[in-house]
Amino acid sequence: MGRIVLWADPRTGLPLRVEVTARGATAPILVTAFLDLRQTAPGPDAVTFHLPLDAEVTDQDAADVAGTIERFSPFVLPAGIAGLPGRSRVARAAGTFGQGFGLVAVLAFPDRFSRRSRAFLDKVPQVRGAWGEASLISTPLLNGLVFQRAGVAYTLAGTVPPRVLERVATQLARDGVAQG
Repeated sequence: MGRIVLWADPRTGLPLRVEVTARGATAPILVTAFLDLRQTAPGPDAVTFHLPLDAEVTDQDAADVAGTIERFSPFVLPAGIAGLPGRSRVARAAGTFGQGFGLVAVLAFPDRFSRRSRAFLDKVPQVRGAWGEASLISTPLLNGLVFQRAGVAYTLAGTVPPRVLERVATQLARDGVAQG
């Protein structure tokens, strides 16, 4: 192992500079440091989100989704899906699966409650797979997949790549969910 030198703010512990030197080397191979650091709260302009003028916004009161799913969904999710262990269950048909930062939230509910209207389908990219056709929303931080199969609407969202959501969708389409 080489040598790592770390400079930190003694008050906050914030690393201010790091130097990594390879074994046998005399000079660092990596140096990173703050060039301009102010340890104060940022101004409101730096942390305020401003909607683009052409953004379409729908504002709704957030319902207790887990409570609603529990009341209206007769479905029961499995203990694990597509090799991902269950992490938490907020209702029989609502839970999270995965490990570490890789998390997938799954909802299963009667497809008559699905909001995949024609207007929605026209705006959101579609993908096809073993589950049929699904709506895919992909961002750098969070991805979502929504599809319907055999009377069940599934909503999958997570901090995993779309291919993991597709793997979960494939198992749900193949195995379905139990009724309870």
